[in-house]
Amino acid sequence: MLEMLDEKMLCAQFCAQIKLHRRKNGMVMLETPFAYPDGDQYPLYLSETATGGLRISDGGHTLMHLSYENDVDKFLKAVAVFC
Repeated sequence: MLEMLDEKMLCAQFCAQIKLHRRKNGMVMLETPFAYPDGDQYPLYLSETATGGLRISDGGHTLMHLSYENDVDKFLKAVAVFC
């Protein structure tokens, strides 16, 4: 199946399922077909950086979902070791 993957077709199908929602705070929320296992939508927020770039964020939702079944404090301590 992967051998027959067509980039244009994939992009057209993927983009057809994405909607943009402009928010009052200047950010743009991407509505995608992606969801967490519990059914919650996977949010993606776009904002401009001070240097004219684009920042993509999930607004902390992934960490929130990880906290349902994991000790987030242990996770954050482990991340601090590598940073």
